[in-house]
Amino acid sequence: MNFKLGLCLLIISSLLSATSLHAEDDDDFDDDVDDDITEIIEKEKERQEEEAEDRAEEEAERLLENLLEKRLENDSDFDDDFEDEMEDWLEEQLEANASDEDLEDRMEEELEKRLESLAEGHDQSEEQLEFLDDKLQQLWQFEEDIEDSLLPPLPNQMIALVSAEELAKAKASGAVVIKEENLAELGSVLVTFDNSQPVPIATEPNHVYQLDALASATKPSPKSANPLTHASLMDVESTLAAKQRIGLMDSSINTQHECFTGLTINQQNFHDTALPSFNHGTAMASILLGDNSCEAQGLLEQAQLFNAVVFAKNDSGAVIASASQLVSGLNWLLSQDVNIINMSLSGPPNRILAQALKHVSARGITLVASAGNDGPAAFPRYPAAYPEVIAVTAVDQQLKIFTRAAQGPHIEISAPGVDVFVAQSTGIEKAKGIEKSYANLSGTSFAAAMVTALLASEKPTLTRPDLSQRAQYLGAVKLGNDQSEVVQRDSTYGFGLLKVLKK
Repeated sequence: MNFKLGLCLLIISSLLSATSLHAEDDDDFDDDVDDDITEIIEKEKERQEEEAEDRAEEEAERLLENLLEKRLENDSDFDDDFEDEMEDWLEEQLEANASDEDLEDRMEEELEKRLESLAEGHDQSEEQLEFLDDKLQQLWQFEEDIEDSLLPPLPNQMIALVSAEELAKAKASGAVVIKEENLAELGSVLVTFDNSQPVPIATEPNHVYQLDALASATKPSPKSANPLTHASLMDVESTLAAKQRIGLMDSSINTQHECFTGLTINQQNFHDTALPSFNHGTAMASILLGDNSCEAQGLLEQAQLFNAVVFAKNDSGAVIASASQLVSGLNWLLSQDVNIINMSLSGPPNRILAQALKHVSARGITLVASAGNDGPAAFPRYPAAYPEVIAVTAVDQQLKIFTRAAQGPHIEISAPGVDVFVAQSTGIEKAKGIEKSYANLSGTSFAAAMVTALLASEKPTLTRPDLSQRAQYLGAVKLGNDQSEVVQRDSTYGFGLLKVLKK
């Protein structure tokens, strides 16, 4: 059975188990089925994506099994007969109707009928049936989310951080080196090997990462909430004086935007031939920098910003960065003596990137990253899920979680990040060469920038900030044995909404 079908059946089985348990414990039902899932029928993946599927299958099954074990808390047997029947039926439909454009709708109807029929045998209420139907509708999103979150690594490239001696031995053994870069701040040589030939040392694929921003449904208007207005939820009353040098790992910033008039923004490019992309980096800078009273009023005055331009457009127009570019960018930011680094990006775990981040953290530099926009059922996204990093999720102005935010036990803090009015670089609205474009955007990217700005307004420390005592908890409050509130942290909001440090 292929990857899509296997995951589909695993999800259906979890739905059935949750259904059978609901009558016994209504409070657990909503937690049992918390997956953002859709779309089980699509044509077979392109050949270059097959390798990514194979790697993802084992991890997806493991994470889903762990999720079910944690949330169900009780053992329950799946309906084996129903699962076998569904498997046979799905395989039959896929093989016989691969080119049928109406197959998706007919399969959805059949799945609804079968689940409803099964639910009747468990005396389900109308509310429970509606809940099942809602989750079934999400099934069609699942395959798209998996594909979006599993960008294949760069082909035939493996990377490693090695000493000069290790590199010399690798070359002597016949290893083919594509690129080597001496990273003085990290104390290593970053090497990209051609994996078509054996490499005698431990390496890691050169994974690909994406930026964490989405266009909002609402259109920009003069009344849209700018970053400083959003920050009032964090008890920010006016622009803050920057007290730390800020590092950014992002796309290019359009320094010709009116929000940056008269400001010095330091940028270093880590792409040789790729086309630049300006929107995300420009938006992030407009949240951080607040010297000018532009429409997208930022948070910080007199900030020193250093942008490692690691993201650019590839041949297909996608804005991406590789793990090797991220590592090189970190090395440059270290050379600029930054105190805090914002990484509004996400992707798969990478051992070489993790090694570099540990080195950066050991230097007393605060690392902030966005949780990712792959949805609550997504795998943990990195670098946010690394222990050295502060993982930030996004909430709206009503303090509700951003619906696309990734979740998990690594989430540490929340900040505004939904419908934020930010600067853009479209080239459409210009006057005398000055960029004046804006947009409403959402994403954990912008929440991470809010957290970075707030922390950068405080004196730098050589230890990781403790945010547990300065957050407004947004989840369900629990009381200790003495009926006093205890420090809370959950997988949705972390410790809660970050607040200005009280003096």
